[in-house]
Amino acid sequence: MALIVVLSGPNSGTPGTTPPHAIHSLMRSRLDKALELHASLKEKQSQDPSIEFLVSGRARERSTCLASSLMAEYLVTNNIPPHLVFEESRSRNTIENCLFIFSFASTCYQHLYLITSRFHLQRARAIFDHFSPQFNFTTPFTFVCADNCLAKSELREAQRNELSNIVSLPKMLEMYENKLATIQEKSK
Repeated sequence: MALIVVLSGPNSGTPGTTPPHAIHSLMRSRLDKALELHASLKEKQSQDPSIEFLVSGRARERSTCLASSLMAEYLVTNNIPPHLVFEESRSRNTIENCLFIFSFASTCYQHLYLITSRFHLQRARAIFDHFSPQFNFTTPFTFVCADNCLAKSELREAQRNELSNIVSLPKMLEMYENKLATIQEKSK
């Protein structure tokens, strides 16, 4: 069984231009890539495709609407049966996406496909590679990049933000490692 994971990404849109329950074009491009991958995998696996989805992300900025709910609704609207779509609505960033995904997908999947954007790939891969040994996560995972849908100015801004996030990544990883150690200690 395969799991297609869609990371929500920065989904706030331009203030005042994106309605509260609308899906930002970046999120939509990731969802469309997930649907494309799903169709491709189903075609290759003629007998029992057994492909599930996990949409991961919390509330949009300045909204009570959950990103994961918007994404799940989009997939169902595009003919994915609701029982094949799982929501993870607690994560606020890529590290939390990773930790919740590893907890969710611990052993029952033969392969994970992680959908993100090209500008986000380097940091996402570093995070998932960093934490997979700590979770004894041995399921193979493949990153799949969604098509770029951003205007040049939006893409430059996203790349600038991503560079800033990459610079602060070691400190963030250490902070989450300490949180994990505390949780593991308390659970003993």
